[in-house]
Amino acid sequence: MVACVTLLRTPVSSQPRGYAFDPKTGTEFRWHSDATGNKHITTFNQTQRSLWNLIIDSLGNRSGTDENGDFWTFNPGSGVYRNEAQELFCVLNDANAVCLEP
Repeated sequence: MVACVTLLRTPVSSQPRGYAFDPKTGTEFRWHSDATGNKHITTFNQTQRSLWNLIIDSLGNRSGTDENGDFWTFNPGSGVYRNEAQELFCVLNDANAVCLEP
């Protein structure tokens, strides 16, 4: 869940494409915008060897695949994160994430 929270809280660059590295977490970020304004982001954490894919639509809603290839969604307005394959439902706020697991 730590990688998820880090990814969802990552500020989005206004640049149409780019690369960034966060030495604190060991995470690489690569992004590009498509013709409809969606931002596509791929992250790779060198320490955990985990890859996440993310699409941010024009409303700020986020969806993608996690390190296991499982589909997830995040609504920043409500703070709700869902990963159906892992049966994970979380609400993120400024301080932490509260998750309900089976």
